[in-house]
Amino acid sequence: MTLQTDAGAWDTRARELSGSSNALCIAFAARVAHRMGRVQPDGNTVTVVLPVSERTAEDDRANALSSITVAVDSEAVLDDLSRVRADVKGR
Repeated sequence: MTLQTDAGAWDTRARELSGSSNALCIAFAARVAHRMGRVQPDGNTVTVVLPVSERTAEDDRANALSSITVAVDSEAVLDDLSRVRADVKGR
């Protein structure tokens, strides 16, 4: 899937929801998953796995990546991204 949007509008909306551009992207993915029925038994929580670069200046590995897993309340992100942002920063 490809999505194009105005970067300024995206960032503005992220700030309005107390989040960041990345948190809004995660929220968007969580809402898509929610609409597809890919939720945990509680009916709202979605598991999102994010790649994280571990590359350093001297790193020559082909895949210097790990990942973090975040449980996202797909209903709460409609009004507030602060929890998503905090969860990602805390990992």
